[in-house]
Amino acid sequence: MLRVRDMNKPKDEIKEIKKFGFGLTALLCIIGGWHCYKGHINVYVWFFGFAGLVIILSFFAPIILKPLFKVITTVGSAIGWVNTRIILGIIFYLVFTPIGLFSKLIGKDLLEERIDKETTSYWVKKDGGLFSKEQFEKQF
Repeated sequence: MLRVRDMNKPKDEIKEIKKFGFGLTALLCIIGGWHCYKGHINVYVWFFGFAGLVIILSFFAPIILKPLFKVITTVGSAIGWVNTRIILGIIFYLVFTPIGLFSKLIGKDLLEERIDKETTSYWVKKDGGLFSKEQFEKQF
């Protein structure tokens, strides 16, 4: 059975491919402009030529750009996956680990995780006071 969501998928995919084509055109024009600025006449003509081809394909036949779109998005996802692990690893080992080790060295319990056998409850009592309407409306 064909669902409404399945009917919209090709249109959304074509829309994404068109956006990709516009972005690729902008990137090729920037690179071509840089080579034009540097005086590389043989090089910038190719970039502007490919940019023109990509923009025409984006408007009139975006499905032709689909293989390139798939390759670049797959490569981008793979690079993002690797970079995420590297960045999170660096942050964990260079930021959180030293903070944790330092707090253990000085005996600080930042999350108040120590078990106290003397206490009946770990509920943290809030100081009593009168609350105004403005405090509830502007919480942050």
